[in-house]
Amino acid sequence: MQPIAGCRVQVLVVDPVPSITLALSVRLRQLGYEVTRAHTLGAARACVEDQAFDVVVVDLWAWPDAFEFCDSLVEVGAQRPIIVTTAYPGSAEVRFYRNACAGFADGYFEKPFSIDALANRVSELLEHGEQS
Repeated sequence: MQPIAGCRVQVLVVDPVPSITLALSVRLRQLGYEVTRAHTLGAARACVEDQAFDVVVVDLWAWPDAFEFCDSLVEVGAQRPIIVTTAYPGSAEVRFYRNACAGFADGYFEKPFSIDALANRVSELLEHGEQS
């Protein structure tokens, strides 16, 4: 998907691992998206307060805070896709939050994930206007 001329699609990528946010942001920029990276939930909250994002990609590393962050995005009422990632798919906490996220998450990726697959999911969501 190519962004509409003059319209910059804004993507927020939240993950504590700088190499992941860097790799994903490079790929998304290649697709023509504007990307903001945050490595803490505090930074992510500040980003959301300052700017509107079309898509949010967030890792569930800091549960339950990461879940609450996602839930707050939904409560604000903004209709934006949310993609969640995790490095701990087998843990009881992540299984619980994954099930809870099913109500609002538009994508779920377990680490290690393909940067291209996640970037393609972002494009699909934007292209088709899919919402939970």
